[in-house]
Amino acid sequence: MNSIGAGACLASASATAPPRPPRQASRAALGAPRLEPRLADPHVRILGEREVRRGDRLILMLGNQGELWETILAAIKLGAVLIPASTLLGPLDLPLAQ
Repeated sequence: MNSIGAGACLASASATAPPRPPRQASRAALGAPRLEPRLADPHVRILGEREVRRGDRLILMLGNQGELWETILAAIKLGAVLIPASTLLGPLDLPLAQ
């Protein structure tokens, strides 16, 4: 079986990708200085009430918004494994999540 490292895949992908214009930051975007770990505490409580424990897998479908990052921090605090998913997925794409 042939195996290719992730670095080789990323290097070849970036070499063939056309250059993109720089992205403009949104005023509403959360930056690292504004996102504090204490903001995740309510999410930790909610996930804990739903019996999410260390090693549990969570599919997270949120856009790039504050709740996404707060939930990521909460999952890290609980030791859960996060599986990020596109908000474009539908019920047929996620048969086990129903």
